[in-house]
Amino acid sequence: PDVAEAAAFALPSRRFLQAPAAAVRLHRPTDLPRLLEFCRQRLGVRAPENIFVVTAMPKNAMGKVLRRELAQAIAAQTS
Repeated sequence: PDVAEAAAFALPSRRFLQAPAAAVRLHRPTDLPRLLEFCRQRLGVRAPENIFVVTAMPKNAMGKVLRRELAQAIAAQTS
């Protein structure tokens, strides 16, 4: 209930070519380790390795999240 919007995408990884990640826009502050554990319980090995909090998601004119732009923006912030 704390998550207003979420998007999954791949980020470059040192161990693998790519690793699953997620970006979330929150309704209210939440405990990210608890949210990550929630994902792991439901998604297993497909769960994101990292969750990033964003204030807005890039979208096209139809309202679809632009995952490639989102991944590039987050990769630039974490590098």
